Amino acid sequence: MRRPLVLGTAVGIVAALLVWYFAAFSPQSHHVQALHDQVSSLQAKQSSLEGRLAALKRAQQQQPQRQQVLSSLTQAIPPTADIAGFIDQVNSLASSTGVTLGSLAPSLPTATPGESYLTITVSAQITGTYAQTVSFLQGLYSLPRLVVVDAITIGGAGSNPSPSQALSTTLKMRIFTTAAPSSALK
Repeated sequence: MRRPLVLGTAVGIVAALLVWYFAAFSPQSHHVQALHDQVSSLQAKQSSLEGRLAALKRAQQQQPQRQQVLSSLTQAIPPTADIAGFIDQVNSLASSTGVTLGSLAPSLPTATPGESYLTITVSAQITGTYAQTVSFLQGLYSLPRLVVVDAITIGGAGSNPSPSQALSTTLKMRIFTTAAPSSALK
């Protein structure tokens, strides 16, 4: 008699365990696995976001240097033609280097094909000694505005020049602006 009771109890316990396993444990283990997968995914996203945050913090620390570079580039290629300002700079340079500025003739700004800036060609005539002329040319490249010297023609040296002899120099240059063509003359 005891055997059927023990056997029945054992079958009942196994049946109860099977019901518990399929009804409670198995769905929960799938749920737990899904949660583990979700945690792994979120940890990967967190690592990625922490990397992006670190990069943004580095960029923020570099912002003052980038702003300084942008400021110097804005001076080198200004948003307006500012031809009067350029003429003042060249006049000051001529005075400081000792050359005589005979003429300075800027053209109207013209569009540069395929570029976002305008080009202003400038012709200049200066007179000075060799040292003064070289000093003036070096000064052009030191101006805050970008100046490209395309051609230099030197005359008056003769066959036996002396260091103090005046040279007549003609320069063909270009300066630039980012102004829109219609507003470049302002």
